[in-house]
Amino acid sequence: MRILVAIIAGVLLATASSMAVVSASTGKPAPKPNPIYNYGAR
Repeated sequence: MRILVAIIAGVLLATASSMAVVSASTGKPAPKPNPIYNYGAR
């Protein structure tokens, strides 16, 4: 029983930490690199 509770707690902690990492990485949108030669704008 204790093992089951520990596994569930571990899974919850792992998902929470991964969600925090994903939200932190996607919180700041990466700046778009400006192409030097804009072939598509012609």
